[in-house]
Amino acid sequence: MPRQPRAQSPTDYYHVIVRGNNRERVFSEYSDKLYLLGLIKEQANNDAIEVAGYCIMNNHLHMVIRSDFPNLPKAMRNINAQYAMTFNKKRNRIGHVFQERYKSKPIVELNQLLCTVRYVHNNPVEANLVKYPSEYPWSSYNEYLGTNARKNVLVNEDQRRFMLRFYGGTDGFSAFHTKRDNEKYLDLDENVQLYQMKAAQDVVSKYLADNHITQRAVCKTQSTNGAVSSANDHTYRYAGYPVSTLLTPQEINQLIELLLKQSKLSHRKIAQLLGVSNSRVHRISSAQS
Repeated sequence: MPRQPRAQSPTDYYHVIVRGNNRERVFSEYSDKLYLLGLIKEQANNDAIEVAGYCIMNNHLHMVIRSDFPNLPKAMRNINAQYAMTFNKKRNRIGHVFQERYKSKPIVELNQLLCTVRYVHNNPVEANLVKYPSEYPWSSYNEYLGTNARKNVLVNEDQRRFMLRFYGGTDGFSAFHTKRDNEKYLDLDENVQLYQMKAAQDVVSKYLADNHITQRAVCKTQSTNGAVSSANDHTYRYAGYPVSTLLTPQEINQLIELLLKQSKLSHRKIAQLLGVSNSRVHRISSAQS
């Protein structure tokens, strides 16, 4: 089956992902990451691409790139081919290093650009590698703040100033990165599922706090001498208790309604998260329609 032609961006900005074959940790070593940065820098110096953001994870790479469309595929082929050749030679191995060709998604307007860069920078946070994006050394987050410890900076000064103007300076940039949205970004399938679940858990946590339900867990622990009810591994717990044991039936229904509106979880995932039946979630969803 022939490959689909890549969609072109009216802004010349693209969100790009490169992934290790079979989810291998092809960027796991310090020297690997430094070498990859050098290859990207080389393409930027040749004016093939302009980097607006990046994050190197152990098994994949996110980049936000500005490039004329004919230059983008050529630059990515050069980066991937040189990296793969060196990676295999260093480890005395043969075979594919990357899974298929790189993925790309056009960025069509300014807010999408700002949010995509934020999404890229927050990858290590969502993966529970760090608490704040500033703590992760292999992204462009600290390049924007001017606190990057490495000399190999990929975001040039013109691009940095352009982006910071719309973020509202470095303070606005930092504040913007603490916010979330429910947009769907280009990512690995398993990461998308992880991020969706974490966002849904945040909805549950906020509901419990806003309605002072967290105190019930304290009272429940005191009255049961700390005994905890059982639940499946996917169920949200507070202080060890499945959330459904802390809520009234009406509150459970309210929380289901919130998750249907504010999360991207399937009905089955919502049911698992709250420890309720699928039919209950279906029934409430049908009533909302």
